[in-house]
Amino acid sequence: MAAGYRCSPQENTVSGVVQGIAFRLTLPEQESEGVRLEMSASIPEKQIPSLVKRLEGAYPGITVEPYRFGILLTLPAGREQTGEPLTAFLDACAQAALKNVGVSHDEKFEKYGEPFYVYLRGAAGALFGALVGAIPWLLIGGGWISVWLGALVSAASFFGYRLFKGAHHTGFATGCILAFSLFALFGAEFLSYFSSFWNSGDYATIGAAFAAIGRYITAVGLPEFLGSMAVGMVFGLLGLFSIRKYISIYTHEPRFLRRRKEKKGDKK
Repeated sequence: MAAGYRCSPQENTVSGVVQGIAFRLTLPEQESEGVRLEMSASIPEKQIPSLVKRLEGAYPGITVEPYRFGILLTLPAGREQTGEPLTAFLDACAQAALKNVGVSHDEKFEKYGEPFYVYLRGAAGALFGALVGAIPWLLIGGGWISVWLGALVSAASFFGYRLFKGAHHTGFATGCILAFSLFALFGAEFLSYFSSFWNSGDYATIGAAFAAIGRYITAVGLPEFLGSMAVGMVFGLLGLFSIRKYISIYTHEPRFLRRRKEKKGDKK
């Protein structure tokens, strides 16, 4: 199997993440049994026939059904169950699942009762990611030439949320990404203005520079002041829309692959 996957000889399982989807593969103990593959993809039941159709050409007899917190794919007995064929099977299933991921999901995904600090950790990660993503906007100097970089801010905010192992709650994760992306864009735009005013050499103190910015905003109006930032946020929303399924994949990770350790006996 590919490097990075976790193998458990005792349970005869392999687990990990393939193309952004968490999985657990159970190898059969007898030759008459088939391979069982659990995946954390949220697939609406009406999409399951389409998923089967994508796979049955290469894997005749494969079955797919809703299972626990995702789907269960069962490969019929008799196929090679080790090495490259098994890795290819994982990749094929992940690609097919990504094409059928749905936005609707069972609320059981978000009822694991993660502690409050996990939410704080996710918020901190989203803020960190948004600030890092806003650096190119700041370096270019803001303005209309940089509005497309808004997409980078929201994407970076999500990866920060995931890096800090934030709570597996879709609404909370999306809200944090939106809020902190807006905050980072506003901060970067304001710093661009401040840098321009301060470097002009016309102001002896920082306070005087801030006062001049205030007078400028009053003169041109807030819409004009925030014009490029608002367009940048539109691009940020487009960036968020483009990665929405990856947010769903993260927040819908099954319990056995979540990034926090569970208490003993806390299994349902």
